Amino acid sequence: LFWKADCFYEQGKFKSAGDFYSMLIHQFPSSLLLEDACYNLGWAYTRAGSIPEAIGIFQQLAERAKDSLLKVSSLCRIGDLYLDQEEFKQASDIFDVVLKEYPESPYAEYAQYQLGIALTRNGENEAAQLAFESLATHFPQSRYRDQSLFQLGWIAAQNGDYEKASREFQSLAQAAAQPELKNEAQFQIATIKANQEKYEDAITIFQNLRKENPGSDIALKAQYQTAWALYRLGKEKKALDEFKDLLRRYPKSDLAADIQFWFGEYYS
Repeated sequence: LFWKADCFYEQGKFKSAGDFYSMLIHQFPSSLLLEDACYNLGWAYTRAGSIPEAIGIFQQLAERAKDSLLKVSSLCRIGDLYLDQEEFKQASDIFDVVLKEYPESPYAEYAQYQLGIALTRNGENEAAQLAFESLATHFPQSRYRDQSLFQLGWIAAQNGDYEKASREFQSLAQAAAQPELKNEAQFQIATIKANQEKYEDAITIFQNLRKENPGSDIALKAQYQTAWALYRLGKEKKALDEFKDLLRRYPKSDLAADIQFWFGEYYS
């Protein structure tokens, strides 16, 4: 049964997988595979979009599992599901439980990062900042450290502290392990320059991103922001040319609709 359920899961047949995991759970309540089957059932419900059922299964495991790692992993899954459902307070409460009750768990650094994300998305920037700073301090080798530094930069920018935000992003642009994060840090630096009305500096950074990442999402965003920076510099023809080029090359992008709407107002 477990093997059949796994096969269905790997094939993307999550309802069938869930049915077989459930069958194993009910027919063999003493099985050594019981807790693994319950955990996989939670994942099958998740992938099938049955979120309340998934939370219920993970909650049972968090309360009853003999394997402590499975308990903590189940709690993290509940937190993730609340986060996905935009129930940010519930998510932050769950991740806080993980950190308080299982501070030495391998999942602690993940819970610390997700706590910061949940708080940020709930508009609790001050508490989120403390959460991300705690991760950087207590888990200096964490794989989530760079992302935490990025979030600290983003919070600083939202608070209008452009100097601090620029320091965080500049540090990431130079040292982040992931190229995507380096690019996003550069993009944020350019955005700050634009917010400070340093449009020429912003355009230089945006242009470099486009040159180094042709055809990428970051290049699309950089070209869009380049166009706006040119427009605010009073270089309307160059700005319009950039917008038209974006429409030609990315007609189905989300930004294309914004440009078309703006064109409607501009030419009216």
